[in-house]
Amino acid sequence: MRIRPEKKWGLVPLCLLMLLALAHATLPHTLRYLKSGSPVYFADSDDTDLYLNYSSHAFHHGGLALKDPITDSVGTFVPDTQLMPFVLAAKFLGLHPTHIPILWRIWAGISLALTVFLLLRLLIGSAWAASLSGAILLTDAGFLSASPFLRQVQVALQLAGENSESLLSIFPQIHLQWRIITPGLSLGVLLLQITFILSARKQEGHARIALAALATGALFYVYFYFWTAALLALGLCFLVDRSARALYAKITVLGFIIGAPALFMSAALKKNSHPEALPRLDFFLPIDRFSEFLIPKAAIATIFLTWILLLKLPNNRFPKNIFYYPAALALSALLLLNHQTLTGLQIQNFHYSYVYGPIGYISLLAIGARLLISLMGERKVIIGLALTSIITIPIGFYTRAIESNKTKESIALLDAYHIAKALAEGAAIPISSDIIAGDIKIASQLSIQRGLRPYAGMMLSLSPKISDQEWNDRLSKNSAIQGMSRASFQKEQEAAALHYPWGKWGRDEALRHKLFDDRIASFDGSMQNLLTTIDEGKIRWIVASRNVPSLWSEFFDNKNFRIAAEKNDWLLIERLTNF
Repeated sequence: MRIRPEKKWGLVPLCLLMLLALAHATLPHTLRYLKSGSPVYFADSDDTDLYLNYSSHAFHHGGLALKDPITDSVGTFVPDTQLMPFVLAAKFLGLHPTHIPILWRIWAGISLALTVFLLLRLLIGSAWAASLSGAILLTDAGFLSASPFLRQVQVALQLAGENSESLLSIFPQIHLQWRIITPGLSLGVLLLQITFILSARKQEGHARIALAALATGALFYVYFYFWTAALLALGLCFLVDRSARALYAKITVLGFIIGAPALFMSAALKKNSHPEALPRLDFFLPIDRFSEFLIPKAAIATIFLTWILLLKLPNNRFPKNIFYYPAALALSALLLLNHQTLTGLQIQNFHYSYVYGPIGYISLLAIGARLLISLMGERKVIIGLALTSIITIPIGFYTRAIESNKTKESIALLDAYHIAKALAEGAAIPISSDIIAGDIKIASQLSIQRGLRPYAGMMLSLSPKISDQEWNDRLSKNSAIQGMSRASFQKEQEAAALHYPWGKWGRDEALRHKLFDDRIASFDGSMQNLLTTIDEGKIRWIVASRNVPSLWSEFFDNKNFRIAAEKNDWLLIERLTNF
């Protein structure tokens, strides 16, 4: 049975999908507002210590480009295109930087709903089927792992039982489709690129080819893993879809030309960065070619089944040509997941899951829906999808709510936010670029709220100008400055340094032991002359525990330090000397 042609793309089903996705994406903020009257919510340390610190620094200190708050210099490893629009939007709307995450998730909900609908509408051919399919996948915990329904059921049963600790003990890890910045802020660009390519494949024309090329070029400015997978996918389609070789060649060449300036900017940033900065976090780190393989079984099964169906289905009964590119894109990302066999490099390869997971899921779901419509008719399939969504969507909201309310890192970050807010108000900290040291979570929140520059923390690891030695020393000195005892620091580093998973240390036990010894030595050196350590770091503010050791008492006896504010067990200490 042929699908009934529709002149309209389906405004009503699109709007309903957008409302649903918006509600699911912003559910954590909604729950916080209902509970406390404030919508402020932070998912994980990536939200606060990285993306919100970058954003707040630009918010407080101006400019149209992101700066590295550690060194206060232009140039970060995070694309401006992903964060600056929300900084400018927050300023325009008169919001506080702590409200920027709300804008992130509003955009995630709207952009993913819109682009998922447009893509599924092209692939399936029915607006209501596209809307219902989109509702199912956008609320499915298995969306990013290409495991339709299975992970959703597994997660729901685990949360309902007594074994939920592993899901909630660290950061949010259930509905990763709303993770910031990827895929929440950027996946929509990739989905739009797929849609434009399929539109051009369906009916060639100069305007459609131009849109497909522009979208392909845009990927270079958004996410490394998107454009690399896209170029390989276009190459695969050139081999498989012979009748459209000229189309794929045009899109590839024009897209590369559009994206080339982004490559030059990245090369310039890398050239001006410290050579140890990127490898420190597994970016362009040389590794053994036949090591560190990633084998995502669910995704492999999904993508394998997708290609079996595409190859077996008859051309005269199924529109294969519009499915080749998304299927090739999922396969390309899966292949690039272990590119070290050719390149000998680790580039945090697991990030390719943000391509093969959702695109593999969408491809298989769309093929299934299209096949069923041809066999059963559009109306029956829509009814079946509606009945399925009645079951899956409530489960998706249930698991999202539990994740939002009970994940330990999210709770800890919110506690740090309230403490930092009280300390900032108590000390009347002005907006400035002064440096703050001490407790990482609270110092990070004070940086966000008052534009301060963090002395240590996750952002230090990603700072382009920082060497491994300075990174290591700052971490150790920060612990000494906040008043940590040697025994406590040693115990902390036995867990942190001796099990550090990133960079060259993650591959060499001897280097991890040296990392541990260097940190202890740096800590001991700082403790011998803490005042010099503070002044050399030009540190103005310090977040320390109320139970600081007696060495702090000598500082309070002179006029160079004061306790500026107190909250619960925390002190905000100000160094009064001008640097």
